Amino acid sequence: MSHTAFGEFFPEIANRETRVVTIIDQALTGLPLGAYALIDLYCTDPDCDCRNVYIHVVHKGFSGPIATITYGWKNLSYYKEWMGGEEDDYILRQFKGPEIFTGN
Repeated sequence: MSHTAFGEFFPEIANRETRVVTIIDQALTGLPLGAYALIDLYCTDPDCDCRNVYIHVVHKGFSGPIATITYGWKNLSYYKEWMGGEEDDYILRQFKGPEIFTGN
């Protein structure tokens, strides 16, 4: 499973549609001031049917994503079958619905 930024394939659309959140009050949020871009990535493996998106939260003051949000839009049974009968609910829930991973 290899994910690539939407903007790699469609830069004009990504330039128009990439969303940015601007933090203007650090006391309110606890986050560094500035703009945080939400970069969407999709699976590019033609043999994969993971049906999920990764969204990297990036800020110019950090060397990489400061958070990654994943979202799988199918139900748990779909991901269980897709993963060959995986029984671990924790792993399955990382694919279905939203999940957030933080760290730098």
